[in-house]
Amino acid sequence: MIITHYDADGKTCLVLAKKYMNGIGSYRICDYSNVDEVVNDYLDAIENWQCTDSVLVITDITISRETAERIENLKHLFNFIMLIDHHPANHYYLKKYEWCLLFKDNTSASKELYQYLKQKGLINMNDDSYDELINSVNSLETWDYDNENAKIINDLSYNLKTHDFLARFLINPSLTLSKKEKIILGMRQDDIQATIQKVKPIIKGKTCYIFVDRYVTEITEHIFGNFDNVDVLIAINPMNHSISYRSRDARNDVSKVASENGGDGRKTTSGSPISEDAMLKIVDILLKDGAKDYAK
Repeated sequence: MIITHYDADGKTCLVLAKKYMNGIGSYRICDYSNVDEVVNDYLDAIENWQCTDSVLVITDITISRETAERIENLKHLFNFIMLIDHHPANHYYLKKYEWCLLFKDNTSASKELYQYLKQKGLINMNDDSYDELINSVNSLETWDYDNENAKIINDLSYNLKTHDFLARFLINPSLTLSKKEKIILGMRQDDIQATIQKVKPIIKGKTCYIFVDRYVTEITEHIFGNFDNVDVLIAINPMNHSISYRSRDARNDVSKVASENGGDGRKTTSGSPISEDAMLKIVDILLKDGAKDYAK
């Protein structure tokens, strides 16, 4: 089992794991709002069946202290356990586990997994077939948008369903687009521009609040590019009960804000979940009679 983040970095880790690692069968894509639930569901199954030959790989996302301790207590049931992450906010409690490979936020999880696989001899050191893909994802994760391929891999990760993304890059790691992919990404750009036009930013000092369910990266670029007075953006997504935090640069460490709200991330890009109780409180504010059963 591989459990990974839903973005381009996480999905690229999935591609590498499925192609080069033994024992990687099923996979789950998740976010900060449900990663612990997903991991614990898998641990429940392992514990109930007392499997002793299981594999667990977690990439590009951090788990809670409680989930990490449960993995440690059940590690005797696994052939192999590994967590690779580059969001340092919560690493202080993960660094004691030998199965955690932790890095700073100036890299990507897929780059570190790629190097790990090469060091272990699972990828030939002379095999550079995935170099372009890994370098492009790394540029995306370190906000180097001068690399045009970084935008391409970001767009593909959000427009292709996970199994299509996986199949595509297992067969063809090149970022040269097919005619069909060019059409898909062209439609995406049209939708991005339409979404940006609909966004109604709420600015409080140097912080901008928006309510969106997609295109946070592109909207962030637009806001920072057009509002010189904005240094921090907080995007609230009521659809998947999550909050994304972005800062113009590392002077404003949004990972601290995310951590205070049950999340994790890096100095310039982080996320946290919205609890069901918090969602109900929002409904209480929006509706005159609050959250209640309105059915007769």
